[in-house]
Amino acid sequence: MRGVKPPGTESAASVKKKFERKRLGSWKEIANYLGKTVRTVQRWEEKEGLPVRRLVHESGATVFAFEHEIDRWLNRRSLTVHEQPVSGAQLAPASTAQTPVENSARSHKPALAWVLVSLFVVAVVLAVVLARPGQGPSNATPKGVQTAVVPELLTTSDGVERFPALSPDGRHVAYIWDGGQDQVDLYVRLVGADGVLRLTDTASIEESPAWSPDGDWLVFLRRQGLDRRQLVMVSALGGAERPLGEFGVPRNLDAARTIQASVDWSPDSRTLVVTEGTDQPYRQWLTLVDIESGDRTILTDPPPATIDLAPAFSPDGKQLAFTRSPGPLRGQVQVIDLGAGQPGKALPRALPGATAWNTEPAWTPDGRSVVFASGRWPRMSLWQVSASGEGEPMPLVAGSEGGDQPSIRAVDGGATWRLVYAQLGFENDVWAVDLANGEERRLFGSTQRERFPYVWPDGRIAFISDRSGHREIWVVDAEGQNPQQWTDHRSSYIWHPDLSAAHGTLAYEVQVDGRLQAYLRDAPLGPPRPVFDEPGRDYDLAWSNDGHTLYVASMDRADGQPATWAVRPGEHEPRVVTTAVHELLGEGPDGRWLYMAEGSAEDKRLLRVPTAGGEPETVALGEGTHHSFTLGPDGAYFLAVTAGHHEIRRWDWYTGEVETLQVLARPPEHGMAITRDGRHALLARIMLLRADLMQATLDAPTGAGGH
Repeated sequence: MRGVKPPGTESAASVKKKFERKRLGSWKEIANYLGKTVRTVQRWEEKEGLPVRRLVHESGATVFAFEHEIDRWLNRRSLTVHEQPVSGAQLAPASTAQTPVENSARSHKPALAWVLVSLFVVAVVLAVVLARPGQGPSNATPKGVQTAVVPELLTTSDGVERFPALSPDGRHVAYIWDGGQDQVDLYVRLVGADGVLRLTDTASIEESPAWSPDGDWLVFLRRQGLDRRQLVMVSALGGAERPLGEFGVPRNLDAARTIQASVDWSPDSRTLVVTEGTDQPYRQWLTLVDIESGDRTILTDPPPATIDLAPAFSPDGKQLAFTRSPGPLRGQVQVIDLGAGQPGKALPRALPGATAWNTEPAWTPDGRSVVFASGRWPRMSLWQVSASGEGEPMPLVAGSEGGDQPSIRAVDGGATWRLVYAQLGFENDVWAVDLANGEERRLFGSTQRERFPYVWPDGRIAFISDRSGHREIWVVDAEGQNPQQWTDHRSSYIWHPDLSAAHGTLAYEVQVDGRLQAYLRDAPLGPPRPVFDEPGRDYDLAWSNDGHTLYVASMDRADGQPATWAVRPGEHEPRVVTTAVHELLGEGPDGRWLYMAEGSAEDKRLLRVPTAGGEPETVALGEGTHHSFTLGPDGAYFLAVTAGHHEIRRWDWYTGEVETLQVLARPPEHGMAITRDGRHALLARIMLLRADLMQATLDAPTGAGGH
């Protein structure tokens, strides 16, 4: 048994005390704390990772920082900290554990030595309920659903801590941690205490721990290459492992970027549910595994090109919640009644979702509602919905952006519930993909989000960045160097920075007074001016090849009707090109066609319309879903998703043929650009920098039981 105290481990009381310490609420306060100038600390944040946080508002963002996080950053830069080991006995149960098979008749709860530290949590009601797109908020809280609560830190260690799973009594949490050193292993800690027990020590990556109902054992999945996972059982005290078999997974399953291979333990101790799948055809289902015999039974039968993931037994074991995903970042939480018909034949029912991507369900201890993560990874948040499917989802945790992988257990005799989840810290960088050999390299980035690259006619790269504290347009040279800020609107939305090849004028879309408007600038941070004299609702824009004509898609400038216009700023009256309004890509090589993309963010089609005027026609692109269209020197480039693979493809506008140029090893963010020489594709990628565990206490609803 190996017991260690990893770097950065702190008690809950210590964490609470630090969380309550002075909050540095401005650049000036941060600079005074460090004894530096504002310019210096801003440079440290951009270049060296100084931990500055932001509260995002509709009109911008407010910076703040915590003293203890800055102190930790300084220590990491200047010191090598040596932690003393903790003996395994400090966390070990007093009794000798038996396997669930040997001890199926009695529930043996290990007596762990612990000091319970009371949690500092205050329940608050959200003033504004986030509504699903196209729907208003529910006026009534569904039965059994909590109002939003305020979380606090559970762990503050360096590195990435994920997959938290509370023990049945809610007193311990098992989780996966990379130790801040890229070795991903399984750990257990007592909530509110200092010590951490390390259960595995291998070069492989562990995932998705789940507790036995008696709290003596854990099962988890261990990666075995790209397409296999080994199911392993180990005592909660550590020691010898018991392999329970291997399970296939689709090779490119990480396209969905959340819990992929996962496992849960039935309340009667007899059965595990495990994800299992194949590449050919691309599909993943749920399999029941008998712990004693090892027999497997397929539980779900998803359609082709669909994955079932993140299974969770209800507290009474009669139902199973899971996610069914027909494509990357799309999925609904489903519930299936166990024992209703033959396995694989029972039809699941979908619960209402908060966004297009709803996943990682966890049952509340009374079995009356389900908590899940929803949103675009990694900026997800936690929601709760009635398990009956009645009513709309409600936000569960205030300020939980970046939160996922919830786990909930009853504590204090069932009077309260303890919630833990992972809180992600991340950044977006822009990467260059060599279209000849597939090699990828980071081109530029900062500690904030860098997205939607655009290549200008002179080879410079424009992009949307939060690095100033607000969403603005920035520009770097072709090598990703010498960043320069071009806009200073401090708006919540800014889009499509396109530069005129004729006179170097920047055209872009920005939200002003609640409306998207087309604007122009002649120089970095120069005075902005609107394209049109009268305000309207503009949608997108693009310069012509010669840089003299600006195409603007507007929703209401044609007597209140949508239309795409051709404008020569300051010279002629605008003319209508088409009544269609879509994302504008630009002109083809001969200037005869204006190309557009139409559809949802995940699935678009390529259109073109004569620049002289007319109606759009569809360009055939072949199988798969398509998005992130952009124009290059020899065709229209786009990302195609086929059976989970993300491919860079090109439609050649001379031959009309579609060619796959590269298959990406990792899925990118939306948005792509092609360099002027056609050799590289520029893509934004999300980089997970850290993940801490958070905790919150929820009041159990009246009459709720704790299972």
